[in-house]
Amino acid sequence: MLTVGVLVGIIALGQRDRCTVHAAPNGAEPPSVANHDVMRCQRLELVDTQGRQRVVLSQDQNGQVGLQVYDDTGTSRAFLGVLKSGKPALSFQDADLKPRVRLGSYSDDDSPGLFFLGTNGKATVSLTTHTVAGTVLVLGNARGIGQVLLSVLPEGPAVASLADAKGEPRMVLNTLPNGDPAITMDSSQKSGFLGLGVKEGLPGMTLKYRDKNENYRLLLNHANGPEWVSDGAQKKVP
Repeated sequence: MLTVGVLVGIIALGQRDRCTVHAAPNGAEPPSVANHDVMRCQRLELVDTQGRQRVVLSQDQNGQVGLQVYDDTGTSRAFLGVLKSGKPALSFQDADLKPRVRLGSYSDDDSPGLFFLGTNGKATVSLTTHTVAGTVLVLGNARGIGQVLLSVLPEGPAVASLADAKGEPRMVLNTLPNGDPAITMDSSQKSGFLGLGVKEGLPGMTLKYRDKNENYRLLLNHANGPEWVSDGAQKKVP
């Protein structure tokens, strides 16, 4: 009994020919095979012993060229190729043909990205790198709204951000370009702001609070000795 059947449809030089190449039975000598330097075709299919297509190399009706891998029900589960836009891509689909994992170049400068998608098509995890934005990891909720962000800019400053269910940043931990650490917290409706930071080379800390009008209501600076401004300070934020 033959173990594998390979069906190749060849369309070349204006003529359509079909040929079937079978592997030898177990323990038998393989049949003679003609060697060709070039094979030109529009579609190449690999089928299993029951004649079901499992791998197809072709260009589809959408203009993307690549390798499609099918499960035993005939459902496409994986794709590796080049999209119509010219971007390379690797994707995995579930049994309902919904994309669940995508890896490829999706920006104008061909920066790579990895995306994990929910059944609604929204990204719950994304990892991207960009010449301007740097490397960014985003964790989102089921609606695809990012609530946890970790990033490193090209020049080095790092940022960790926590957002609410609407994607509004509430707490940010970051290092400034000079290396100073800082924590900022925003209340809902932007009615208050609290910042905590440490200046490089100076002991102590700086604690700031401002209202929704960006007026300082409390300023505690212990970097150059204790000093503070309580309610009533109407200093605009620079």
